[in-house]
Parts: sequence; structure tokens; C-alpha cells
Amino acid sequence: MTRGPVSEQAITWALPIAAQRGTVYFFRPDRESPCDFEIVSSREVVFVRVKRTRCFHRTAEELEADCREHVLRLRAVPKAPSISRELWVCSRYGRWRFFRVTEAGIEELPVPVPATSPGQAAA
Repeated sequence: MTRGPVSEQAITWALPIAAQRGTVYFFRPDRESPCDFEIVSSREVVFVRVKRTRCFHRTAEELEADCREHVLRLRAVPKAPSISRELWVCSRYGRWRFFRVTEAGIEELPVPVPATSPGQAAA
């Protein structure tokens, strides 16, 4: 169960990262939406759910358990070779971790450069 709406600030921070990968289309903000936005490029379509967390340095399994509802909604998106389902986790300081949602769990993806959000200091 989620504890409130997705942070608008986290989605705003995610936009420049998403725009590097393709054209960004937003979903209507709704508890039933499978994702917050999708990224469309000539190679793939990526469905992205953004989650802001205070416990940023957890294991992938712990984050999956914490974001269970988000992961289940992303798994509802049909599986295809050109479709990717991703969970983007943001700390309150604007640091990111990226995960691909699979049928078996979540797997961490490399952090794209820049690894910080706009207005955030690099570590």
C-alpha cells in the first residue's frame, strides 16, 4: 500500500534523465495507472514508475518489498522484447537507483550519466 501521492519533485527530477532516452509521455495521475510516464524511442518503450524513499541504500529485494504495489502494477504491463518496465527510486537528496522489473523480481540497472538530478550536488 502506498502512503501518499508520488512526489512531484521526484518526477520533475526524473524528466531530464528520461528525456535523454527518448520522448516522454505522461500518464494521468491515478492510483490505478501502471506507471507515471513512458519513454518512447525507436528501439523501445519504457514504462517508468518513480518512487521517492528515505531508505535509499536497501537491497533490491528490500526495495521490491517496499514498492510492492508499484512493482505489481508495472508487471501488469504486457511483456514484449521492445517493452521495458522500470522502477526509478529517488533519495530525498536527488540520488537515483534504477531497476528493471521482471517476472522473477527486480534487477538493478547502471546509473546513467549524470547520476544526480538538476540542482543537486554530485557526490
